[in-house]
Amino acid sequence: MNKAERLWRLRDGALAWLYELRVDGRKIVSAEPADFMDATSWSDTEVTEDELNDAVVWLRDEGHVEGISASGMVVRPRLTPHGEKYAASGKSVRDLPGVVERS
Repeated sequence: MNKAERLWRLRDGALAWLYELRVDGRKIVSAEPADFMDATSWSDTEVTEDELNDAVVWLRDEGHVEGISASGMVVRPRLTPHGEKYAASGKSVRDLPGVVERS
């Protein structure tokens, strides 16, 4: 998988993971790669803390996630109502208006 594809899959995976946490009524303090990989059965190479935090920050910037911004990460990330609806739709975040279409 190339870097761009991995980036999009991480964003989709992080949104789905946060949705699963919401449905289960669980909260997290921070996005931990090991927890993410276990919950999503991530099949690519190991996810780094920076990669996962970048995905969550992007989701926050797009209005899907809220939380406390600190040192380049989102503390206590949770879905916004918009993020919850979007995650429930099953769509990829690439399907957002203004995102370049896949080739």
